[in-house]
Amino acid sequence: MDWNIIIPFVLTALLLLSGGYIKRLADETKELLTAISAAIEDDEIDNKELAQIIKEGKDVKTVFADIINLF
Repeated sequence: MDWNIIIPFVLTALLLLSGGYIKRLADETKELLTAISAAIEDDEIDNKELAQIIKEGKDVKTVFADIINLF
């Protein structure tokens, strides 16, 4: 067995599998940062804004955990 051929195929497969997750992580992180910036825009954070920040933070955590569980 030639490991010089097998290893690149395995790494490519892992990259393709995790590629969708990485995009999801970037999207969720963007949503979290948008929620945070909207909340601090008026120098006051109300309950609705705080709930949105917490929700987006949980989404980021979920996608990150999914990426970790891939490997």
